[in-house]
Amino acid sequence: MPAFSIRPKEAEIIGRLLAGYGELEFIVYECVKVALGRSTIAARLLFRVRSEKTRLDIADAILREVCDSYELTVKYTEAISAAHYCRKIRNQYAHCHWIGDESDGLFFANIEPSAEKKSGEIILAFNHVDDALLARQEAFFANTQVYLWWLQHELRVRAGSLPSHNVPTPKQRPQPPLHNPPEEHPLPKRLKDNRKPEE
Repeated sequence: MPAFSIRPKEAEIIGRLLAGYGELEFIVYECVKVALGRSTIAARLLFRVRSEKTRLDIADAILREVCDSYELTVKYTEAISAAHYCRKIRNQYAHCHWIGDESDGLFFANIEPSAEKKSGEIILAFNHVDDALLARQEAFFANTQVYLWWLQHELRVRAGSLPSHNVPTPKQRPQPPLHNPPEEHPLPKRLKDNRKPEE
């Protein structure tokens, strides 16, 4: 990954986001386990499917009604929405092509949107990220983790399997942008021209 060698600070945060997303899925599983009362069923329902969106959709089908019955609708909706946004951040980094530059920063492009078109030229639209934006995204992941831990503990209290808990009540954070504005950070022409011919 030459781009990550050029921009190691950004690469480090991106690595944590990619690897850390699985922790969010695990806490969602812990919530589903409480709702169903069975860890084996919860694990098989969520982790026999391969899509991150499908896992969250299955969890939502189970958890929403349970959370409604415990009057946790607002906090649950905030938590699952935040988890979906973390998934969106994670997926944009998991399926892309990178260009790094010491002066202009780190750019990524996802080929899937262009490839989904039935005809026409394949166009890579490059977006820019920097360490400041990535730090905001990582803070959003961390807050989502607290949200989900709070929800799991609150479900256990209301189900009667835990007398109380001391996980702080989470606060909703605004969603950080997926990338910096393209009009402010266009891919420099010299970087386009320096790409390998096969790219």
